[in-house]
Amino acid sequence: MSRTFIQLRRALFGLSCAVVFGVGATQAWGTPHVGSKRAVSCPASLSPYRHPECTAWCGQWGLFGYCATDGYCHCA
Repeated sequence: MSRTFIQLRRALFGLSCAVVFGVGATQAWGTPHVGSKRAVSCPASLSPYRHPECTAWCGQWGLFGYCATDGYCHCA
């Protein structure tokens, strides 16, 4: 009885670890990639500055957004 319980406990622990790591891996692969350049365009300037559209776009991922000299929002 004791040996069966130990084997069952080990199997359940291994299964729970596999489930936890599996869920973590799927979440890591499922999140959108936040690159430096976004599809949101903004007026180009000589220096980076805050822009409401960039703030809203990058804020979806909890990042700071600014308008760069290339005319696109960048997230940092």
